[in-house]
Amino acid sequence: MKVSELVEIVDGIAPFALAMDFDNPGLILGDREGEVTSVLVALDATLSVVEEARRLGAEVIVSHHPLLFSPTKHILEQEGDGAILRRLIEGGISLIAAHTNFDVAPRGLCWELACRMGLRDPQVLMEDGYGLVGDIPPMTLSVLAQHTKERLDATCVKYAGEPEGIIRRLAVACGSGRTAFPSALAAGAQAVITGEASYDSALTFGRMGLSILEAGHFDTEKWFMDSMASRLQNELGRLQYNVRIHISKVSKDVYSGAV
Repeated sequence: MKVSELVEIVDGIAPFALAMDFDNPGLILGDREGEVTSVLVALDATLSVVEEARRLGAEVIVSHHPLLFSPTKHILEQEGDGAILRRLIEGGISLIAAHTNFDVAPRGLCWELACRMGLRDPQVLMEDGYGLVGDIPPMTLSVLAQHTKERLDATCVKYAGEPEGIIRRLAVACGSGRTAFPSALAAGAQAVITGEASYDSALTFGRMGLSILEAGHFDTEKWFMDSMASRLQNELGRLQYNVRIHISKVSKDVYSGAV
């Protein structure tokens, strides 16, 4: 299989056309004609993930977060993205990203989050498909926070709102979900679970009656690895390609701990 064919398969799973305007998914680096026998799936293309790919003999990394997300004016081989790009090129490794397109795709990360939180009959929040909202069994905000921590196996969950307030309708928006907050309010949600939200957002929307639960960017998106790996394996098997799919063992939260 060629890299270009793998790009088409990822596009079939989570169409790049669904990505938000600010995003940079797709083939970030590599040779479209390169042969693929092994793929590593990770959340981020860090130096440790690139080294892992090299040890495994993977010719492609499929990551959730794109490298070169913002415009880059200088690439220095000794630091930052430049060091990662150098190691990718030295290793002959292509990099494909599936970011907001995977967030909003059918059975993507927002869907995964909604399922894990037990939303009944989840409905799309925003026109671009980002975020879902649905009903849950009534519970207090403090109980919902504990429930969220357990369901997501999260390091910690912060919440803004009245601890004893009853939550019956819940919105979810993986990663950084501030753009979904107005739609969550309009959809009648009393609370929204997201990876991260600014202090100002929590204050502003709290005044309007929307409680905010922060479960961590990593902990709302780490499911990308298992989900993408499984779907790639199924599609490659259907097409009868003999390609090994690995899930990164070194892809981890950028925050190394919490006290």
